[in-house]
Amino acid sequence: MAAWRTLLGAFGVAMTVLLLGGGCSLIISSELSHKLLPGGTGGSGGAPGTGGSVRDSGSEEADAPHGCQHDTDCSATPALPACNVATGVCVECLPGGNTCPPSFHCSDAMTCVASCETSAQCPSLTEANVACTNGVCVLASCASGYGDCDGVVTNGCEVNLEVAPSNCGTCGNVCSDSVLNAAVVCTSGMCDLKACDPGFADCDKIANNGCEVDTNTDVNNCGGCGMICKLPNAASACMGGTCVIAACASGFRDCNNTAADGCEVSEYTDIKNCGACGTGCFFPNATSSCNVGVCQIDSCAVGYADCDGIVKNGCEIKTDADPKNCGACGMICSNNHGTPGCAAGVCTIACDTGYKDCNGNVANGCEAQTSADVANCGACGHVCPPTGGTPNCIAGTCGFASRRRDRSAADS
Repeated sequence: MAAWRTLLGAFGVAMTVLLLGGGCSLIISSELSHKLLPGGTGGSGGAPGTGGSVRDSGSEEADAPHGCQHDTDCSATPALPACNVATGVCVECLPGGNTCPPSFHCSDAMTCVASCETSAQCPSLTEANVACTNGVCVLASCASGYGDCDGVVTNGCEVNLEVAPSNCGTCGNVCSDSVLNAAVVCTSGMCDLKACDPGFADCDKIANNGCEVDTNTDVNNCGGCGMICKLPNAASACMGGTCVIAACASGFRDCNNTAADGCEVSEYTDIKNCGACGTGCFFPNATSSCNVGVCQIDSCAVGYADCDGIVKNGCEIKTDADPKNCGACGMICSNNHGTPGCAAGVCTIACDTGYKDCNGNVANGCEAQTSADVANCGACGHVCPPTGGTPNCIAGTCGFASRRRDRSAADS
């Protein structure tokens, strides 16, 4: 390659590339090719074959006189000495003509091309395999991982397709440098993301659209690809790369402030969080439950009852001892001539002085006035006899009124 550049720089060689099938024909117009390929005699000026300037048929053909009829009509353009009568254009050579220098021949494009007999006579090019095909040196193929992307044969296969972002894998395959939220590189012939910007990720593994996911806000890729925010009994959101609860489903609450388990509490049934976080259904002497967010008493402990109907104070009455609710709510023990009591859910009474419960019916209290009741004089069942007159009971002692007194009272 260095030899090519030195010679090209020294002599101002113009090169033309002709694509033939899968390779490139190296077409060198001028006697300089004699210096590059065996068979040339060199020289410094003069007719073709003995030296002279390099001809660029592509550029000079445009300036050649038109309407030529004979080669003599092309004398004003020495680099294009032959007349193509069919087109009236001066060209470098005509097939079968003799205007090309030694070791050259006229191509179908009517330009002189470097001739060769073996591939060994062809120059070396960068990362390229040069071969002699049909008497012409051509760029047959590129070394593995390289490509001739600029179409300039003289610099060979100039591109490393393994790492070139403008020709990644194949010529013209550009790794976009404007992808979302990332820097792009070519690695092993494949466009790849060098690194994503903070807070972004390449979750679809398509390099051309960059790091397409915002892992700070994407509920399907929260904090990283595939990290789905799907919290129990909740509408989820992603904030700062962390799954959070946006809202709880109806009937549920987040009482432990932990997003990972979502809205973990059913406020309709949880006795620790009934209707709201922290609202417990725990009441004195009661077994309770939460019914659609409202605490209720299911049963009372033995010997207790909820007599006021207020859930918060539980089963507030001890029915085995309360004379106003003895044995059950509203069962009031009699206070007739005594002080009522309740023992094991049964009413009792302590009678006032001079009174007794003689009929054994606590419900009517201390019904007998033993200080005056002749049937229970001084004690239950002590009946005052009628001997000597009408019996009476005075201060708990039996007596009787005389008949005379009784008669007098009757007469009066």
